[in-house]
Amino acid sequence: MLTSLTVSNFAIIDNISIEFGDKLTVLTGETGAGKSLIIDAIGLLLGERASSSMVRQDAEKAIIEGVFCDYNPKINKILGEIGIDSSEDILIIKREINKNGKSISRINGFVVTLGQLENVSCLLADIHTQLDTKKLFDIRNYVDFLDNELTDKTLKEYLQLKNKYLEVLKDYKTVFWSLFLGVILKFILNNSLISVFYKIGVPAYYGVISATI
Repeated sequence: MLTSLTVSNFAIIDNISIEFGDKLTVLTGETGAGKSLIIDAIGLLLGERASSSMVRQDAEKAIIEGVFCDYNPKINKILGEIGIDSSEDILIIKREINKNGKSISRINGFVVTLGQLENVSCLLADIHTQLDTKKLFDIRNYVDFLDNELTDKTLKEYLQLKNKYLEVLKDYKTVFWSLFLGVILKFILNNSLISVFYKIGVPAYYGVISATI
């Protein structure tokens, strides 16, 4: 959970610090008071891309820092893989956005790439906004919804199973049509012999059968 948030020189925010408890926190205020900016700041901590326009007009850089605790234990494994100590079970994520457009991301004081931050944040928290569901109706977002490591793995397994299915289906069709044509030919042959039977009589009919066998 997010226990504290510090935001400096971010949009219209000069400097604020918020402490969160372990229960529900509600942000209230008039339109334009900056409530959505708090959500935007948390989004940056979770790996959203930054822009130089986010920096306060008279400042050189914006700084957002969040402290997390009681997070998913899987995060410690990811941190260990990139050489970040997490023995204290406290996660401090910091984003610095410079006016020149460059940004720096840190986890527990270590500089990380945006991709590494996203790998951690996807297990850390989710942000749900009022217009989230509208994205479901925009086909441009479909790939973003599906494009992740688990989906890639599942898609690869699906394609392998699909190829095996198509091979089995091909063999089945070969056997099916072979048997089907055999039955049709047998039916035609039998009906031909029956026609002979009616035309030339029973003895000749059995003679033809003996000849064909």
